[in-house]
Amino acid sequence: MSLRSLIGALAIAAAACAPVPAVPDNPTWSDVEPILRAECVSCHGGSAAVTGSTQGVSYRLDFYDMSGESCGDAALIDGAIRFAAASSSQIAIDITSTSSAVRPRMPPEPSAWLQDWEWQTLAKWASNPRKGGTPVGNARPTIRITSPSRVVKKVFTLSVLLEDPDGESAVGALTIGDVTLRMDRPGAFSIVVDGSQWGLGRFPFRPWLATDGVAPLTTSDIS
Repeated sequence: MSLRSLIGALAIAAAACAPVPAVPDNPTWSDVEPILRAECVSCHGGSAAVTGSTQGVSYRLDFYDMSGESCGDAALIDGAIRFAAASSSQIAIDITSTSSAVRPRMPPEPSAWLQDWEWQTLAKWASNPRKGGTPVGNARPTIRITSPSRVVKKVFTLSVLLEDPDGESAVGALTIGDVTLRMDRPGAFSIVVDGSQWGLGRFPFRPWLATDGVAPLTTSDIS
């Protein structure tokens, strides 16, 4: 057996011996968010309006919920978007099968079925969709201005990068003067700013940030 084959065989054996996570007695959002992020958010995340919609409703499952009170200008206030807490009963229906031989509706092919502990955790949470507290060590997202480093023209392109150190979902908004750049997911964004009517003086940025619903934030450092 070659070294590569041996390493592959050992990796498979290690995966097969990994303990199966226990289903929590009273799961909260911090228990189900990692499952949704791994199995559902590729369709039901920031692109949900295109990839996670049915009958005019977008199911966005990377946030427990979102409101202007908790997320400020970063909130996606749109009646056509339904977040995880409001979608809990539909989640339970979609990931539960009436028979071991009948595939549940979600996730769709060619994705693999959810593991037993995954769908059981989701189903138990859906019966009482609690948010719970913020996990210890949950990092705050950041907005980083990538250009320009200083404004010397009245019309300029503002480019920023929204990042979450934990690799979780985040949304944000950055306001300067009368212009607001909204970010519906982590990544790079830009907007053309026309400050020709602003007059002289300093116009500070006002940031709003919200991470995946575990630790919503209303302010953050910008760099």
